[in-house]
Amino acid sequence: MERNADFDVNYKNFKGDFALKLAIQNQHIKNVEVIIHCGCKFGKSYSKFFMLNNPKTLIKMEGLNLMETDSKGNTALHEAAIQGDRASIKILFSVLSIQAINKQNAEGATPLYLASANGHAAVVQLLIDGGNLFKM
Repeated sequence: MERNADFDVNYKNFKGDFALKLAIQNQHIKNVEVIIHCGCKFGKSYSKFFMLNNPKTLIKMEGLNLMETDSKGNTALHEAAIQGDRASIKILFSVLSIQAINKQNAEGATPLYLASANGHAAVVQLLIDGGNLFKM
C-alpha cells in the first residue's frame, strides 16, 4: 500500500461517512484506536483503510476532527452510542470534551438519548459516568 500525503482522515465518502464513524460502525476497535491516538491518515478508500496493518502505511497528520458529523449530524460518539460500543466510547472519552457528550444531531438527539433509545443500558451508564468526569 502506498502513502498518500493528500488524503484527509476527515474526508467524507458519497454517503457522508468518515473513517472514524465507519470504524466504529463496523466494530474495528483497533482502527478506532489508531485513528484517535496515533492521529494518522490512511489510503484513499475505506476498503484500503481496513486492510492497513503495516505501520509503514501510516502518515502523520494533524487536525483530526472528533466533532465531524455524517449526513444525519451524528459524531463518532453518536455512532458509538447507537452501536452500543462501550470500547469506542471509552477511547473517545480520553480525547473528547463535555461538548461532545451533549452535542445534538440533526434530529436533536444526543449520544445519551441514542444509547437509551437503542436499549444499551450499559452505554447509558457509561455516558452518564463519563459526563460526570467532566464536571469535576
